[in-house]
Amino acid sequence: MSNHICTCEWTEKLIKIRFRNAPPVVKQPAPEEVKKTIQPAESPQKLMEEIIKKEQYDGCSLLTSRRNTWWYVCSKKENSHKPTFYNYNKFRKAPHSKVMKVVSFSSKEMTFEDRSTEDLKFSPFYWMGKFGGGTLTPETECSFKEIGTGNQVTYTLNCKNHDVQTGIQLEKIKSQ
Repeated sequence: MSNHICTCEWTEKLIKIRFRNAPPVVKQPAPEEVKKTIQPAESPQKLMEEIIKKEQYDGCSLLTSRRNTWWYVCSKKENSHKPTFYNYNKFRKAPHSKVMKVVSFSSKEMTFEDRSTEDLKFSPFYWMGKFGGGTLTPETECSFKEIGTGNQVTYTLNCKNHDVQTGIQLEKIKSQ
């Protein structure tokens, strides 16, 4: 038995028979066509600038979270500095970014202002493990503690009586 490649006519016929019901080859679009159809995602900074302006927040800060996710916390003085969480996802439209309730470990989903939900593939913050798998509603279960005076004011985010992040500087976010 020889180990050689046969380019015989019968091999070509066999290939045609084997793949006769295969879907047709789709022509790849030219790079110019792709550029026209793909819309660039709005940057998180630009989105947060718009939210700060619309909601009249005194400022927002990017929270330290896992796996390159974008979580912001925002505050208004007139609302006693109650924190509001925003989650940025380039595949989700802007109005659906305000998080009303975050469900930790057991359910792993978050609920947005419009009452839509989204599954979390992982807990966004290491400190959520302190809550034992229950729910977290930021506007009622979290608060800011002001640290310092004058121009040196920072905040500590406290949720369910746990200091979860310190050194937060609430400021207007500028897109780059």
